[in-house]
Amino acid sequence: MTQPLIPLAPKQIGVGLLLTLFGSASLYFGIGAWSWNSRFYTWLDARPMELTVDLSVPATYTVPFRQTCQMAHGQSIFIELDTTSATDESVRDWFAGLKGTLTIRNLQGEPVLSRDFHSQHLRLWEDSPRLVGFYPFATGDYLAEFNIEQGATATQGVPHQLYARYDLCGLELFPAYMLGGLSIVTGLIACGIAWCRLPAGSRKDQRCGVSKLGQHVE
Repeated sequence: MTQPLIPLAPKQIGVGLLLTLFGSASLYFGIGAWSWNSRFYTWLDARPMELTVDLSVPATYTVPFRQTCQMAHGQSIFIELDTTSATDESVRDWFAGLKGTLTIRNLQGEPVLSRDFHSQHLRLWEDSPRLVGFYPFATGDYLAEFNIEQGATATQGVPHQLYARYDLCGLELFPAYMLGGLSIVTGLIACGIAWCRLPAGSRKDQRCGVSKLGQHVE
């Protein structure tokens, strides 16, 4: 004979809802922290733009620019060098005379930003000279236009690669830390609720283990 179903008490339903709420929140925040952390390290290695140019003569170059990060505290265009022994002074001597303008345009051709660059402003960043810097703009697809008004004659016959990088310092990871902390807190609350709702005997067994082993019935 089938036994009738025993309806859950309102208190049990409430506990179940709380466990579901805090457990889901912990999972949600955990996935968010992992996602943000992954994006940060993707941005760290990303090159939104790459272009090989002849910097020795006046010319205009246009290349696609894919912006994926607006959180960086800065963004720069670098010149890739094959040597690791360059100094600020040797870089400025090698690119002496270089002068031009960088313009970022949206796909409708409207300018988003424009920055001038000059050989006297070149500075090494790790092993690459920083040509020009600017603040990040909204994510999306753009066009980068390099107008070289005056070339660096010493570089004649030597092509150079220009590339964009995000200037990241680690503070951009702060949202990931916040989400990770929220995941831990909500997860602990869910565990606490589950622990408190365990039957008293079950909690005692988990704290004390099988303490009744060894006892004999007389």
